[in-house]
Amino acid sequence: MEGIDNKVKFFLYFMMFFPLVGLFGYVFWESITDERTSSEIYLSYKVKIACFGKVNSMYRGDRQVLVLKTSDGLFEVPFEWEDKFKLDDSISKKKGTLLVYHYRSGTLIEMLDYNEIAKNIKY
Repeated sequence: MEGIDNKVKFFLYFMMFFPLVGLFGYVFWESITDERTSSEIYLSYKVKIACFGKVNSMYRGDRQVLVLKTSDGLFEVPFEWEDKFKLDDSISKKKGTLLVYHYRSGTLIEMLDYNEIAKNIKY
């Protein structure tokens, strides 16, 4: 960048890097000042999930998580529940709740509760 005034160079560098530093600084600050426990953070994500329907297929997704594909969408199964599901089962998870209703042949088999998983989170 020859021929450009040093003040202009400084301004350009400042305009390129300041937003990035601000963004990363904000994310870092939020992570160290968040007073919620790991369990509370986990549950805050799970309460937002909604999924309904019959399990059409099952596969391992990213991070080797078991994924159930339903007519409504995809549902990632916590490790603790992996052995519970089979093809043609049905699931019902409403947004705003932490319960997953598990049906087989139209009969409710069990209610799975994310609170039980959150109890074991140690990180």
